[in-house]
Amino acid sequence: MKKITILIMSIVLLAVQGYGKSEVKLKLNHLLDGQAFALNTQSKNDLGNAFNLKRMEYYISEISITHDGGKITKAEDVYILVNAATNDEYSLGEMDVTTVEGIQMSIGVDPGVNNADLTQWPASHPLAPKNPSMHWGWAAGYRFVAMEGKAGSGLNQVFEIHALGNENYFTINIPTDSKEDNGVHTVTLNADYAMAIKGVDVSSGLIKHGTDGQAVTVLRNFQNHVFTSLDGKGNVSLKPTPKMLMVNMYPNPSQGDVVFSFSEIGDYHLVLHDLTGKVVIDTRLVNANEFKVSLNTPGAYLARLETPSGLIATERVLIQ
Repeated sequence: MKKITILIMSIVLLAVQGYGKSEVKLKLNHLLDGQAFALNTQSKNDLGNAFNLKRMEYYISEISITHDGGKITKAEDVYILVNAATNDEYSLGEMDVTTVEGIQMSIGVDPGVNNADLTQWPASHPLAPKNPSMHWGWAAGYRFVAMEGKAGSGLNQVFEIHALGNENYFTINIPTDSKEDNGVHTVTLNADYAMAIKGVDVSSGLIKHGTDGQAVTVLRNFQNHVFTSLDGKGNVSLKPTPKMLMVNMYPNPSQGDVVFSFSEIGDYHLVLHDLTGKVVIDTRLVNANEFKVSLNTPGAYLARLETPSGLIATERVLIQ
């Protein structure tokens, strides 16, 4: 009889502990300038630049739900690799939620995890090695956003932005409710990827891989403009894009000559590697704002640009 009583009490305790818990999911409506997203579909950004996308992937992490009068519950150890070409819903786990009031999340991978060994993750995990790769390298970590496609009036110019960097890990806070169905709360957000290149000139194509310039503009756009609730609410803690040193590289791809220009006059150091790691160019500028280099061998190169205070950009250069 004693054992039966203990068993009954245990069942009652488990029932009480589980009472009110509901699964919470995140659903994203993928859009392109207000229309349903599709790969290789022509669209325009706010500058009127024509573009399409053949790849649109990004990470979401550090997700929390605001609910029931301001309570905040974190989705523990949830990392999402979003592919805009799919229409997945993402489980955030079970929470004691009755009424959802908002969602907080960050684009990218949180510092620490961002620079950890990616081989520790099982193959099915969002942070495991992917093809095409979402990892830049141990020092820099993951690509927070990878956008690729074509741009220009004839959509014949290469357009790539890979944005990364712990310093560019921003938080988004969007007031929103949820739809409850059979005990599952689904939070739905609109995600318009034309807004990701708001203010970014891609009319002549663009290749930008790194932590500064157009890459950080894209990440700020993800924070402030890409996501809205179904009733149009955006990030309630808008962050202005700080003034920063801008780096421009053109043409890219090139037939041989490439110009690196900077928004401010200063002292700069350029090191260019081929993909084997061999240094092919190592040059410095003093009190200037433009490099011009010539490369005779077709292929891909990595450019490292520095000021006396440290690294400012890494760029991929394509020679045809």
